[in-house]
Amino acid sequence: MCNDILKLLKIKDNNIKITKVEEDVVIRGKKSIVIFGTLSYKPMTCPHCYHTNPNRIHKHGKRLS
Repeated sequence: MCNDILKLLKIKDNNIKITKVEEDVVIRGKKSIVIFGTLSYKPMTCPHCYHTNPNRIHKHGKRLS
């Protein structure tokens, strides 16, 4: 996938890879563009609570903008 999407969203993390883009998806009655991505590494600590157990890392799967 092209890195232009990352530039448009001002994402500077090189470890995020865009995997799929879906256009014209209706979410809560509004036409939206949905962008799917993956993180290319497994974090060792939670960025929010700094917990080091990988099984307890809090996942944020969605971000509304």
